[in-house]
Amino acid sequence: MPPAITDGLVDLRALAPGDARVLVAGRDEEFYRWLGPGDAEPRPAACIHAGGRIVGWVDYDRDPGHDWLAPGEVNIGYYVFPADRGHGYATRAVRLLLRHLAVRTDYTVASLLIDPGNARSLALAARIAGAAEAAHPRGRYFRVPLTAPARPSPAPPEPGPRQSPAPCDPGHAIPAVMISTIPIGIT
Repeated sequence: MPPAITDGLVDLRALAPGDARVLVAGRDEEFYRWLGPGDAEPRPAACIHAGGRIVGWVDYDRDPGHDWLAPGEVNIGYYVFPADRGHGYATRAVRLLLRHLAVRTDYTVASLLIDPGNARSLALAARIAGAAEAAHPRGRYFRVPLTAPARPSPAPPEPGPRQSPAPCDPGHAIPAVMISTIPIGIT
């Protein structure tokens, strides 16, 4: 990941020295319930920063144990510290991660496999535009298409004084700028 990605309120930043201790210290009962024991030295894709401090993490992987992943699909995960829940940080961070995956990787779909009892994560999946639910025996499974925004087409060179087309010249094409949105924009 780049050193930092931001939406103006939440930043995703690469893990820095000492961040792993902060991430481990931020674990609570919900962490262990939904994510298991975790690593003693976590190395997520990025730490979530808000208000100048770490409030959680986001990650993505193609772990061989994730047998539900189709070709081109990547699993995403996240965690926000207890005191920082309910402020939209997880939703914003996941949207930033999805944007990163769409623009900077070859993945075509991001997935979230969520325990049916995890109401917070189910609510997050509902807020992510484009998340479609699919059947899975181990939980509720959401798939988000990763579509990079199209680059604007280059404008043709400006016509010179003698080359100006007539106002109704059918041969004069007005350059179209194609911009598609990733279904993860901040709402």
